[in-house]
Amino acid sequence: MDRLREIGKRMLVWGALALVIWAGYELSVRWDTLSKATRTVSLMANDLRASLFDVLFKYQYIDTLKTPLFLLCCALVGLLALLLRRRPLSAWLILPLCALLMWQQVGAKALFSQSLWQMLKFLPLMLVMLGSLSNLFFHYYLKKRRRAIRRQAPPEGTRHFQ
Repeated sequence: MDRLREIGKRMLVWGALALVIWAGYELSVRWDTLSKATRTVSLMANDLRASLFDVLFKYQYIDTLKTPLFLLCCALVGLLALLLRRRPLSAWLILPLCALLMWQQVGAKALFSQSLWQMLKFLPLMLVMLGSLSNLFFHYYLKKRRRAIRRQAPPEGTRHFQ
């Protein structure tokens, strides 16, 4: 049991590290696209004398910003998982965030893609989710076991040896 608990902790740490590194790398590669899109949107808003949100949604420039926003969210979730890895109850926050990121990336479709490379990008998110689930399971398992041991123990103040 102790070995399974350690495997869950390692999955969480390595998955979070891989997620931060992968998302940071992809975000740095796409920085050029992000800077060009934001410049185009701001120039268009100045020319039309419209708000930024109006230009983003009317002319569908938000589609070019979806990937960098997704990568930024992945990096933040990975960083959050790294910072809160010692707290098993943080899984209640990390699990929904990872599930939301996976659902957004897949577009509410099945988890099968035509490209194996696209599927491998889900591996860090899956490792973070499995590690968090493992930590949460063992937290409640050990808590339940400690309660059972306390109930079976003799009351305090009694002699244990005759």
